[in-house]
Amino acid sequence: MKTFPIVCALMFCASPAIAQVSLPPSLDGYSYQPSVGDAPPEVEIVEDHRRTGSVWVLRGGAFSGAGRAAERCDGDGCPESLETTKYRESSSYALSADWLVNSSRNFRIGAGFGFIPELEVEESGERFELGSVASTDLVLEGVVDLSKKMALTLRGRVGMSLLFPSGELKDEGAARSEACASYEVDYAGTCETDRGPYFGAQAGAGPGLLVNLGRFGLRVDFEVQAYTFRTLETQFDGAEAAVQFSGVRPMLLAGIEL
Repeated sequence: MKTFPIVCALMFCASPAIAQVSLPPSLDGYSYQPSVGDAPPEVEIVEDHRRTGSVWVLRGGAFSGAGRAAERCDGDGCPESLETTKYRESSSYALSADWLVNSSRNFRIGAGFGFIPELEVEESGERFELGSVASTDLVLEGVVDLSKKMALTLRGRVGMSLLFPSGELKDEGAARSEACASYEVDYAGTCETDRGPYFGAQAGAGPGLLVNLGRFGLRVDFEVQAYTFRTLETQFDGAEAAVQFSGVRPMLLAGIEL
């Protein structure tokens, strides 16, 4: 049976199909196709440069609120009853500019500057012009990512302001100053009226939406602001009288980030 190896060799060489099956598969042009169970590729995250370093926020918008004007008096010679009048703010507009520093990707802190060119109130159908308001605030803002290009903002602010009187408030200050002059002549007393500008304080908070558009960001904010001003302060013979305006105003602001 020595012919068995020779016969087998001849059969193997004479059968190309058998030889091809026996060869190892070629790796040329190999392409891997992932199965359904493979992990999806990672999504590329586009970094927004306004989420690092510092950013300017420029906004403008409209507001309308309500409040009270209350007479205040301390000391001897004050009347027994003091009046408090409710009013509604006439619709107006406001401008603001904030400089914020990103302490992290999701938190900002900085300074805000606001300006209301014309502030008017209405009471019993009559308008009473107060003047213009300039303010400065400490601003804190949280930023929560909703998608690759959109984020929710949660903002809080608190600060001081100056009311520069005009219109009826300015006229009332002049009238009280003249009354003080007459009081000093008629009663030989001391009297002095503060004709402005008047110091005030405010605090506000609200949510917003921030959209990354590449070179700049677009944002819309809703904010509720509470404020107070002490005006027409008059001192006479140890007594001190004033009119305090306090109110709440919803504000809708829109602008850009740079």
